[in-house]
Amino acid sequence: MGYYDEFAPGYDELHRAEQERKLGRIIVLAQGQTLLEGAVLDVGCGTGFGLDLVAAALRRPCTGIEPSTGMRKQYRGEQEIIQGRAEALPFPGETFAAGVSVTSVQNFADPAQGLQELWRVVKKGGFVFVSCLKQSNALKTVVGVLGDLFTVLSVEEDRHDLIFVCKKEAFK
Repeated sequence: MGYYDEFAPGYDELHRAEQERKLGRIIVLAQGQTLLEGAVLDVGCGTGFGLDLVAAALRRPCTGIEPSTGMRKQYRGEQEIIQGRAEALPFPGETFAAGVSVTSVQNFADPAQGLQELWRVVKKGGFVFVSCLKQSNALKTVVGVLGDLFTVLSVEEDRHDLIFVCKKEAFK
């Protein structure tokens, strides 16, 4: 996590506008679904600015998980950020109504394991919204694992990312 710890103080200045645009699209996509009751998990939440946006827009609490101490220290909002990795989420199964991961899945040490963990902690009938860089070497893995674990309802194209809208079905 050295890279993100080192650049954490300037991260929002460099990337916030782009990340907010993608998160805004995800929020609109989420508002178009009938979400289950409960909290939302943001995996790889970075400096956490998106937590408050999601919480306000979807009117539910949002918990973030972020491995970088430096990134977590930048957060000044009202939601909770827990230190942890996507590949080992510290939550019981079926805890969250929905999961979000904005342009972080390609940075997971093991994208397949991180997505399996996201599947594990989202309730049956819950939704997952994942964006991945189009140019990422992990994209093929992400597409395959999302298709194996979830029903992929749509794939939206953003400038640099693909945004996947997925549902955890009871039968998969």
